[in-house]
Amino acid sequence: MRNLLYPFALFVLFVLTAPLTPPPLLAQEPETTAPVAPPDDPRRPQEPPGVDRSPNPLWLVLGAPLRLMDRWFYNWARNREEKCGSMAAGIGSSACAPGAVSFRFGSVGSKSTFFGLGFGVHANRADPSGFKAGFTTAATVRTYQEHTAYVGWNDPARRPYVRLTGFYDFDTRNEFFGLGPDSDEDDQSDYGMEQFGANLEVGVPPRFGIWGKGGARYQKDFLFSGWNESLTTTKDIFPDVPGVLDPQRELWGPFGEVVIDLTDAPGHPVAGVKVKARGALYRSVNDLDFNWYTYGGEVQGHLPLGSQWHVLSGMVGFDQAEPEESDDEIPFTYLPYLGGSRRLRGYDTWRFMDRAAAYGTVEYRYRIWHESYPDPDTAGAIETALFYDFGEVGDDLDEIRDEFDFGEKYSYGLEFRGYMREQFIFRTGIARGDEGTRFNFTFSDIY
Repeated sequence: MRNLLYPFALFVLFVLTAPLTPPPLLAQEPETTAPVAPPDDPRRPQEPPGVDRSPNPLWLVLGAPLRLMDRWFYNWARNREEKCGSMAAGIGSSACAPGAVSFRFGSVGSKSTFFGLGFGVHANRADPSGFKAGFTTAATVRTYQEHTAYVGWNDPARRPYVRLTGFYDFDTRNEFFGLGPDSDEDDQSDYGMEQFGANLEVGVPPRFGIWGKGGARYQKDFLFSGWNESLTTTKDIFPDVPGVLDPQRELWGPFGEVVIDLTDAPGHPVAGVKVKARGALYRSVNDLDFNWYTYGGEVQGHLPLGSQWHVLSGMVGFDQAEPEESDDEIPFTYLPYLGGSRRLRGYDTWRFMDRAAAYGTVEYRYRIWHESYPDPDTAGAIETALFYDFGEVGDDLDEIRDEFDFGEKYSYGLEFRGYMREQFIFRTGIARGDEGTRFNFTFSDIY
């Protein structure tokens, strides 16, 4: 009983000592309601004048094809991505679907620097083994044409293969500045060339550390006056250069290439070394004294700077063309050259040409973006590269070695590139040399 009295006494004490009136509340503003002005009262806040966003009737008509094209491309790209597994595999490659039609934009072929469009159809593209056939066709705004058709066995990128390819090229604008390291930019001339032939090629794909290809070719060339009326015809400026005054050439010969590949990925290496060696023999079918052979090589290396997002890359190479006999000649269209989108990128294509050429480049590559996709072989990547190119031409490699000067023929610039892990897609950028600035856009890799 005593234990119950203690809580009861505490309760009574609390009631007696508590204040009889509640504490005062905080002061509050009296509630007021602002009068609402009528809608036509000038004191009423007015909405700011708006912009008429109703569609223009003319744009509804003229913009319809663009809107349809945008929707078609979006649906096509999304469908390709879902089928092939990643952004780059879906848009940058047609290897994921049999009989795929692939489109490519940009500079088409090695003898064109103008924008164009091409497409190809390939049978059984998805299966790496078995019978293969297909064709490609392309043209540029300057009427350059490139057409090929092929039949073979196995995919060259994934299986040992054999392939027979027929080709036809028609180039209406080629540039020639003369021979030797001291050729003058003001001596730019113009010629055209038509070429057709066939290549028989066998090879091993780039998947076994050492790989290569070999075969034989037949081709026929026709030279004609160029269509650029602002330039003088090549034969009028350089009549003594071998091959200028011979309008037709018929050639055949074997060729081969061997590669030792110690890089981490064939299409987009970020570490390792690769060594290439190549050679070819050209023999004249008719009675012209055009008999010669060529050989050359390249060494490239890639060194990650802390991670695969920062890479220091470099490449050096050479090409040499030599006549079989002392009285044989080499047509100028087959001589080694510097300039274009791969060697000395700050100069026009074929800017420097002679029997021998040596070249190199040093790059700092930074990966801007990498697709988060589980399969690294199909993940896309975009990178930028700061580069410095150098090179020289001469009658032979000994002359180049004796006369070489790093500061004489050079170019530097910036490029953006798109890759899959094992496939190059495109690159574009600007390059600066001592003859001006040049814009490059190509589907050919720098390496």
